[in-house]
Amino acid sequence: MTSSPNENKHKKNQVIALAATGAIMTGLFAGSTVLYVDNGQLKAENAEKVQQIESLESIGKKLKSDLLQINEELSSMQGRNKELDRLLVSAKEDINGKSKKISILIKDNASLKKVQKQVAELKKIKSGYFNRIKELEDRLGLLTTQNDELRRDNESLQDKFDDLSARYSEMERKVEIASVLRVEKATALGFKKTKSGKLVKNSNAGKVDRLTFSFDLVENKVAEKGTKTIYARIINPKGETLPAPASESGTFNNTDSNVTLPYSVSKLVDYNNENLKVDMSYDFANDKNAKGLYKVEFYCDGFYCGYSQIRLK
Repeated sequence: MTSSPNENKHKKNQVIALAATGAIMTGLFAGSTVLYVDNGQLKAENAEKVQQIESLESIGKKLKSDLLQINEELSSMQGRNKELDRLLVSAKEDINGKSKKISILIKDNASLKKVQKQVAELKKIKSGYFNRIKELEDRLGLLTTQNDELRRDNESLQDKFDDLSARYSEMERKVEIASVLRVEKATALGFKKTKSGKLVKNSNAGKVDRLTFSFDLVENKVAEKGTKTIYARIINPKGETLPAPASESGTFNNTDSNVTLPYSVSKLVDYNNENLKVDMSYDFANDKNAKGLYKVEFYCDGFYCGYSQIRLK
């Protein structure tokens, strides 16, 4: 049976419609496939970014904790040695500087690889400084040991020096005592001046104008030769030292007891390590002298040499 032209045309249109529908379906299927692939990639990239952010946050927290611990450890080492303090200052500056740089990278969401590289460099800086600090501490420990040994040696030498000084002082003291001059054969007499100026021996307290002393400075080969000052202390019955003339100082240093004592009269003598006869005299200021025993003490080179006495009636 032969189809009419209208039927052929209708069938042709159906074929075209089916073909167009197939093309559209194919296109839709292909598009959905592409969208599916792109969505998966985005999810993967987002997951990677989230992981990177989390890693950076973790690194940042650990960096902050480690930096606090490092600074505390470095601070605990300060104050023991100037050289060590200088090294600690440099360590703090370099470590804190590198840590600050890493913190900026984390804040700017830099790549994890870049941040990890900087962290590795920070660890290397820290390790280098701590090794140098350890070496310096070891060297300082050696120096401390050497100083301790030197200190002990110094203390030992000081003890020996003190012992020698004590012995020397003792020997010096013995020589000093051995060189003290001694007074022997000391006598004391009272005199009254007559109108003519003549001195007449007298022991009446109310009439005596002058006391005279005579004694021998005995031979002493240890004593130094030369000019020496003899001091005489006249102690009246009341225990008072009669005053020296206004032209003299009136006091001298008693080397034996290291005190200043008053004296009544002094005299310069030239001593030559031989027995020397010495005469001295003292004029009373008035004639109202106390009755009783007058003691006369003699001193030379600051040491007591001997005494004499006289009783005035």
